[in-house]
Amino acid sequence: FNLRPTEIQAFIGLEQLKDTNNIGLKALLKTAGISDVKKYDSYHGGFVIAPRLNAVGRVRHKTPEGRYDSTDYSFELLTTDNENEAKMWAEKINELNIERMKQGQKIYAEIQEKINSQNGPERIIFMGGSGWSNGIIGIIAGKLKDEWHRPAFIYSQNETTSIGSSRSIPNFNLVEALEKGKDLLVEAGGHKLSAGFTVKNENLEKFHQFLLKEGEKLTDEDLLPVLDVEMVLEPEDVSPAFWSLFKRMEPFGKDNPEPIFLMKNLNIFSLRTVGNGSKHIKMVVEKNKKSFDVISFNNAEKLSYLKPGMKIDLVFTLKENEWQGRTYLDLELVDIKES
Repeated sequence: FNLRPTEIQAFIGLEQLKDTNNIGLKALLKTAGISDVKKYDSYHGGFVIAPRLNAVGRVRHKTPEGRYDSTDYSFELLTTDNENEAKMWAEKINELNIERMKQGQKIYAEIQEKINSQNGPERIIFMGGSGWSNGIIGIIAGKLKDEWHRPAFIYSQNETTSIGSSRSIPNFNLVEALEKGKDLLVEAGGHKLSAGFTVKNENLEKFHQFLLKEGEKLTDEDLLPVLDVEMVLEPEDVSPAFWSLFKRMEPFGKDNPEPIFLMKNLNIFSLRTVGNGSKHIKMVVEKNKKSFDVISFNNAEKLSYLKPGMKIDLVFTLKENEWQGRTYLDLELVDIKES
């Protein structure tokens, strides 16, 4: 397979991350708890480092005096040559990232409560609230799109206008929909799967009804999530040679998606809840005298029906996990059903 130039750059960047001379980046890696990682991959870049650097622009931050601080913490972090300053900026950034997650969880919970109160989502999700951060609503729209497999339009309502972000599925083109509804909008832009929009508050309900009308074009089949499974594996296929080949395919991203695999007729040997609030599930599954650790995040309640001894078909991604100086291969659950 061929890597694009941006993927080559990402690969080289991740390779060099371990030996970086950037004082600020070193401080951020330490604050994030990944300074001792032997080999950085796209997970560390996309889900640990980037969210922290981006949190500065997503969450408004105040000074102790109560004024909003316009300082770009990330820029200061990456350009400082003072270790004490680097530590300070890294800690501030980490605090903002925690605040970003808290705000995101709060908004997401509000939306889910509304969806549950109306016995499920409409064909197109359209929801908003006063004071919701403009920098977070895009993340929320993406999560809702993934969970309900339908277009999601989420907005932050200000005094006279609302600023929104939308994410979509392949069978609903956001550019075409926003162009069709442009008379109700102040402005809009983006591409077919991700777009932003601004609408006067007086037109919010009209725009909502317009979207519901557009949503009638979506069939029930359009709203069914589809998993693109790369291949069916047997336990013996997951060998050191296979893992070596797999690692050569990194880094994964939008144009080089992480492969998803299927393994059938596995036996659940054991399972337990883990993590803060026992929200995650850790399982040991086995087949052909070979066992694997399986992790599923934020799914403990949804998967509470699982019991040791059950036979399952498992859709998963492969993850390398380090613990006490040793490297393990885990399966991260994507989907599951009884065999």
